[in-house]
Amino acid sequence: MLSEKITQEAEHEIENLEKVFQDRISIERRKMQRVIISEVLDEMFKEGSISLDNDEVVNIVNKKVA
Repeated sequence: MLSEKITQEAEHEIENLEKVFQDRISIERRKMQRVIISEVLDEMFKEGSISLDNDEVVNIVNKKVA
């Protein structure tokens, strides 16, 4: 009985650790995506290869907020 309880607790703890690990992987992926997108957009705006007028910027921000 005691060994079964210890086994169940260990399995439960392993499941929790796996879930936390997957959550952290997801968070780190989102962070990397944000950094990459930010770098690409910064580069595009600095080079002037993309030009937006004020109305377009407002529309983009409104879509993002909504």
